[in-house]
Amino acid sequence: MKKFETADDLIALAHKLLSAFKEKRMELNFDEVLGRILASADDPDGRFKCDELVRIITSIERGEEKINYLYRPVKFEGMLQRKLDGKVYLNDIVIPEGSTVEYMQDGNWHLGYLRKNPKTIGMSIYGHDGDVAVETINQVNARIR
Repeated sequence: MKKFETADDLIALAHKLLSAFKEKRMELNFDEVLGRILASADDPDGRFKCDELVRIITSIERGEEKINYLYRPVKFEGMLQRKLDGKVYLNDIVIPEGSTVEYMQDGNWHLGYLRKNPKTIGMSIYGHDGDVAVETINQVNARIR
């Protein structure tokens, strides 16, 4: 068995496990079966268990999206800049609204999303909580996977 020494090793393992889980769900037509069972659940215990399964599967799918994101290599790294045309650039590459970006703040990488900020009428980086994490995009060290 391989010895796990880095976060990348664990991410690769999680990616492999989640991919196998997704493949098995598709093979067994799990979502359709769960939907049919949920629709026919006629007692509080059955409905409760199905509702909890739906929540668990949703959590797994969110985790799978994050693992898949982290599993990808960094494509571009540099300074984010908002130019006069109103667009945001990373090393002369336009980064469209809605893009996931990693940004450096206080010496650590953070995950955010590029969105229009109604207060500044420009783009800002929003954190996972939906709040503005970086209001003014100018010379922010960032990377994209």
